[in-house]
Amino acid sequence: MPSSRGGVTFSQNGEDIIIREIFKTLNIKTPSYLDIGAHDPFYLSNTAIFYKTGSHGVNIEPNPILLKRIAKYRKGDINLQIGIGEANSSSKFYVLSDPTLGTFSKQEADSFFQSSGVKIIKEISVEVMTIKSVIEKYCGGVFPDFLSLDAEGIDAVILNGLRELSSLPKVVCTEINDRTNEAIATVKQAREILEPLGYTLVMKTIVNAIFLRKDLWTAAMN
Repeated sequence: MPSSRGGVTFSQNGEDIIIREIFKTLNIKTPSYLDIGAHDPFYLSNTAIFYKTGSHGVNIEPNPILLKRIAKYRKGDINLQIGIGEANSSSKFYVLSDPTLGTFSKQEADSFFQSSGVKIIKEISVEVMTIKSVIEKYCGGVFPDFLSLDAEGIDAVILNGLRELSSLPKVVCTEINDRTNEAIATVKQAREILEPLGYTLVMKTIVNAIFLRKDLWTAAMN
């Protein structure tokens, strides 16, 4: 776990430190969270720092092997081996040779192989729920304070699901990668979805973009 002047960080580029400071400004000491594509209880996690300080939430990880480790070390959370999609159904999930990756998108899986040699090692059928269904079933109809999103190729599909909700997260952190033209389009796409919902882009790292609801920021500054 690398450290910074703000303390220990579990995220790839200190995103959790930035998000923690945002919640401090909002006077929220133990923010709840929905972590989609959780991957690991601590490694490269945007929510581990909050769990360590008393927060709880819902972790979603389609890979059963990874979910088992998350459930072992995050017993205070709700841990679900599902995917998020446009309808309640089931879908093919591609488990890849790099355990940090895994996707419902065959195109994304092929792209990983072409760019870095990461191979598909298994295809499994995974239950898929809409984000609305998850919020209703596991969060009492109220969206947690923080949405962390790392869904390898279907991030925009999930963000679009927010349009159907009456309750929205205060902070959204979604994966990007500005080293490719495709990722720059992803940042633009995220802004096109989130800004009409009342969010503003407050920080961009190499791999993530952090959005905050404007109304909450305005209230905190007054």
